[in-house]
Amino acid sequence: MAPHAIWRSRPIFITSTFRDFHAERDYLHRVVFPELEERLKARFHHLEPIDLRWGVETKTLEEQQVKELLILKVCLEEIERSRPFLIGLLGDRYGWVPPEDRIRAAAQEVGFETTVAGQSVTALEIKFGILADPGQQRRSRFYFREPLPYGKMDPSTAADYCDLYSTDPEVQAHHESLEALKETIREEMPDRVRACWVNWDPEKRRVADLPQWGRQVLEDLWADIEEETRAYAARPPDTWQDQERWTLEQFVETVSRDFVGRRAILEKLVSLALSPPDPDGQWGICLVGESGVGKSAVFAQLYHRLQQQEGVFLLAHAAGVSPRANQVDSLLRRWLQELAVFLGVADPAPDLNAREDLEKAFRELLAQALAQTPVVCLLDALNQFERSTTAQYLTWLPALWPPNARLIATTIPDTESAALEQRPGVESVPLDLMSAEEIEDMAKALCQRYHKTMAPEILQTLLSKQLPDGALAAGYPLWLALALEELLLLDADDYDRMEIGFTGSPEERLHALLLKVAGDLPPEIEALYAYLLERTEEVHGESWAREFAHLLAVTRGGLRESDLQVLLPRRAKEPWEEVRFAALRRSFRAHLVQRGALGQWDFVHAQMREAIFRRRLNTLEARGQAHQDIALYLEELPREDLLRQTELMFHLIAADDKLRAAHFYASLDSSDPEIAPASQTLAAHILAGAAEDPNSGLKWALTLPGQAGLTKEETANLCRNYQFALLEALANEAGLPLQQAFLEGIKQSQEGLLRQDPANPLWQRDLAVSYEKLGDVLEAQGKLNDALSVQQAALIFRQALLSSDSNDTIYQHDVTCSYLKVGDIFLDQRNFSKAEEAYLAAGAITERLRLNDPSDLRGHESLAAVQSRLGELYQILGDFPKALNAFDEAVAISRYLSQSDQGNKEPQRNLAVSHIKRAGFLFLRGDLPAALKDYREAEKILEELKSLEPWNWRWTFDFSYVHTNIGEVLAACGDFAAAHSSYIIALGHLLPLVQLDPDNKNWAWQLAAIKEGFGDAVFFQGQHKFGLSLYQEALEIRERLIATNPNHSAWQRDIAINYFKIGNSLQSQGDRWQAHRFFALCRELLRRLEHSPMMNDPKIAELSNMLSEKESQILSLNIPRFIIHFFLGLGLVGLGYILYQQLQVLWIALLFTIMGCFIILIQLIAISTICIPIDCGKCGGMALLWRKSRVICPFCGVYLVFENL
Repeated sequence: MAPHAIWRSRPIFITSTFRDFHAERDYLHRVVFPELEERLKARFHHLEPIDLRWGVETKTLEEQQVKELLILKVCLEEIERSRPFLIGLLGDRYGWVPPEDRIRAAAQEVGFETTVAGQSVTALEIKFGILADPGQQRRSRFYFREPLPYGKMDPSTAADYCDLYSTDPEVQAHHESLEALKETIREEMPDRVRACWVNWDPEKRRVADLPQWGRQVLEDLWADIEEETRAYAARPPDTWQDQERWTLEQFVETVSRDFVGRRAILEKLVSLALSPPDPDGQWGICLVGESGVGKSAVFAQLYHRLQQQEGVFLLAHAAGVSPRANQVDSLLRRWLQELAVFLGVADPAPDLNAREDLEKAFRELLAQALAQTPVVCLLDALNQFERSTTAQYLTWLPALWPPNARLIATTIPDTESAALEQRPGVESVPLDLMSAEEIEDMAKALCQRYHKTMAPEILQTLLSKQLPDGALAAGYPLWLALALEELLLLDADDYDRMEIGFTGSPEERLHALLLKVAGDLPPEIEALYAYLLERTEEVHGESWAREFAHLLAVTRGGLRESDLQVLLPRRAKEPWEEVRFAALRRSFRAHLVQRGALGQWDFVHAQMREAIFRRRLNTLEARGQAHQDIALYLEELPREDLLRQTELMFHLIAADDKLRAAHFYASLDSSDPEIAPASQTLAAHILAGAAEDPNSGLKWALTLPGQAGLTKEETANLCRNYQFALLEALANEAGLPLQQAFLEGIKQSQEGLLRQDPANPLWQRDLAVSYEKLGDVLEAQGKLNDALSVQQAALIFRQALLSSDSNDTIYQHDVTCSYLKVGDIFLDQRNFSKAEEAYLAAGAITERLRLNDPSDLRGHESLAAVQSRLGELYQILGDFPKALNAFDEAVAISRYLSQSDQGNKEPQRNLAVSHIKRAGFLFLRGDLPAALKDYREAEKILEELKSLEPWNWRWTFDFSYVHTNIGEVLAACGDFAAAHSSYIIALGHLLPLVQLDPDNKNWAWQLAAIKEGFGDAVFFQGQHKFGLSLYQEALEIRERLIATNPNHSAWQRDIAINYFKIGNSLQSQGDRWQAHRFFALCRELLRRLEHSPMMNDPKIAELSNMLSEKESQILSLNIPRFIIHFFLGLGLVGLGYILYQQLQVLWIALLFTIMGCFIILIQLIAISTICIPIDCGKCGGMALLWRKSRVICPFCGVYLVFENL
């Protein structure tokens, strides 16, 4: 992962008199500080305002002197601790003057020696924090408010704002001290003092018109802070991956602030993350808990800890933090990039489209990274990923998790947790509610962030709230954070309520207000959100606050301020006011986060959205109108706008605006940056409806081409985008039946369009593409007749187009493609003559293409494909000269292509494949030297490709495959030692792939082939038992795989060969019974293959001949055995006679006589060749083998030889 950014804090201390600067302080908190905080986030800094408006909660302290001293000490200690940027606000009040002994004690405690008699707390803060420290003076600003119209105020209010209007002579005398303090500040810091002109609102009895002053404060502060933080400036994200990483960093930092407790859970997670490799031990933990219990906070804290841990490579992801973050494809692509950077190799993701390829590349790069260092994968909120099978059942994770990799994930109890818990090596760990100690610690941490304390009585009111099930509401970190921040972020409106509704001293009125608010807060998280929404609407106006919440709630990742400037006035029917929006944002601050490079404002937690939906947006009509308004706005933005590109289709779908969605999607082309996100959004909508019957998402999408109001050209382009962009987006998740239904819907729309203009060549070609793609899907489902029908329909259209313009190279390539697909289906149906006819027709066109334009490489590629298929066909038909000629042509053309485009690796691989196919044919023909030469050529090509891209699983698999074949040829040549070495190389390259993906059937089958070939090499070197064990391992793999597809004829052929080799090995070791059982199994499989194309395979004919020979050997009458058993039977009959005559033991004599007669009978029957004497495979006693397939045993009955194997 990219280096972790270390976040720092920038404290800002506000010093002023208390009662007369409420408005200015509020404006700083509501407007100035949030904007300053946004600027600092780009430099990995938190803003830490220190405003002791509350002072310290001292209501419970009885002695006034102790209370005054405590407040003073806190002020000075905060300045001493933080050495902050400091804002001094002075008007016409000097402030509170404590008793001399108390202020002297406070000053001495922080080491400040000065004359303190008659000093106010504000004056002492300024002298101690600024004037006594020249370094601090460069980090401080003063704003002297010009006199207000005191003569127009009532006496009490005027006294609150100016000492001269106080009725206390001592307070009036402080005015001279105030003027002297101001003069001292002007003399020592002339360039750091500004005059402040504001107005007075007589109705609200408070200062007004502060925006100009606030802007001045913001720019002054930023000028000072910018210089100190310039070195930490973050470079803007270059790619979407960088943007996602930046968003993740912001999310982690946001949710990990004020983290406390959870020590046992964190120790367990860290212990697993740093544990040594254990192939059979635990490798994963699924942290499961309800919403709001603090899973993301634990994830973020673990992220921080592991980032600081040396020797560990961390891959982290949090679903739901951005629109991209819930997509498995985006996760894989970002992790692939990070792994590639770590390994110093090229990022493979840009060249990969299929999900399967992304998953394999991830497994490969993960394995390479693990060879260098342990890797820990952290995943937060599995339940917030897309609602696809891959995401819900986590099938994108390697089926066999590497032993030195660790996975830690969080989720609510749902499908994802169940799927992960089923994996061996994963432990499900519940995240319980916080303990009482953790609740208190979290409350203290939140108060410390805002530099407040809270009276025990108020805290106890919160902590005692219970849910209906008896659980403490404060046990949910989310609830506790929401409740505490509601109390900690009180603003001027709340203080007005304090003044009007309560009596007593200011501290007592404040305490009463906090106690009332704490008592009013509901214990349920959703209800608490509703309470906060209602209160915000009361303070800021119902329409303004409601529409702000609604706009954010219906989005996937929030909106920018520039978006809200347009949308909010439209929805609220009120003009935009910067100050009003800042105030609204301030009220939502505990619930908002600004994410990503676009700076989108979004809700921190998903439960806020749920509360808004249930409270106001509880109808489809209401939600649809909100989506509609956003969609209309996004359409107004330039096409280059990133938010428009990613979100327009989402809102059009949610608004059920089919016509606009159709117009929009039809306007896109393949190069348009909007096509990919729009297609992914449409695909997600279709997949979300897959659980319904019929699929509502598919039905919605397929109605777009038929929307009234579309032009014919728009309909055609929309269907074309469906054929390519949308089908590609669907392919990773949609099953074949869904793809079939989708393509059939497109086909119907295009057929209707073509009926309106049958001669339109572009629409004819589009329809042919739909037929072709539909045929591919049908063929993949085994529906060969249906597939053939639609492929032939595509061919007819393409032939008609070609006949209208025989020189059009595009039409020629199209017809060639159709002929090849038709030929492949005929080949699968064993209609060899029709397959040959189709291949030859394709070859004629490609030959003409090559002759007309030798520089057209596509023509050469098509001809190589044709020749390769013809070679395979003629090999099946037994026309070996034609087969060899076709393979030679394919190799020659592939070599020309590889030389013509040397920078492209694919032609190199195609050349290697051509060599391999020809080598396989030569091997079957017995030309071993020529076959070995071709395999060696392929080996050389693949080794070079593998060295260029070590992560590429295709090159690795091909390299293993070619060495398997080399081993087979060497064994056939009698060089078993060299064959042994080749199989070792093949096994060494393939085994890591199989371990990473044991469910990959092609890889597993190839592993079985290697083990079988390896068994041949050691068997013929005299290691019969080792060879037998390898044969048995190969058979175990193959039998497991064929259970998933019992009718796979090629697999049946290989298993039959495997049976034969095991039987042969057993026979060589003298186990005739077991040998015959495997020979019988082999014979049974050959009978099943009699009507399959495999019967034309030379391997089958050779196997059948060898099997007959082995059966003759094993079932031939053994003369010595016959003589021994015959006389043994006679002996038993004679012994029975003697026992009866001399001892008169009838039952023993009878038993011996019967046994003897049975043995003689078996030998006599064997002479007639009707049955063969053999040992029973079940009880081990003497039995008869009848007609080579059935065993007759007096104790076990009659059963098939291969029964119960």
